[in-house]
Amino acid sequence: MNIAVGNKIKALRKSKKISQEEMAEYLLISQSAYARMEGGESHTWAIHISKICKVFEIAPEELLRIDDIEDLDLIRINAVNNLYPLSNKMIQQYERRIKELQKTIEELKKKQKH
Repeated sequence: MNIAVGNKIKALRKSKKISQEEMAEYLLISQSAYARMEGGESHTWAIHISKICKVFEIAPEELLRIDDIEDLDLIRINAVNNLYPLSNKMIQQYERRIKELQKTIEELKKKQKH
């Protein structure tokens, strides 16, 4: 969602011919913080939604509406990417546990032979 909102904010800003610096100044944040907001790296747009909507003369619902297939795809990709590290971590934990159990099985087999 951050990426979709960030993309929409960026498109609106460019359509109004407003610089990132000008928007940042209006929102009382640094230009780099504003850039992170547009890049979808930050949730701070939610704090500033009233001011952002006032500048662009739109309702908050319009800013949050997903009306672009590309934005919807970005949201899906982001969701999958957020899940992947968790899945990968779980796989690594299971693999370690399997190795431990295999070692235990081998030790039990050796004891059984003696």
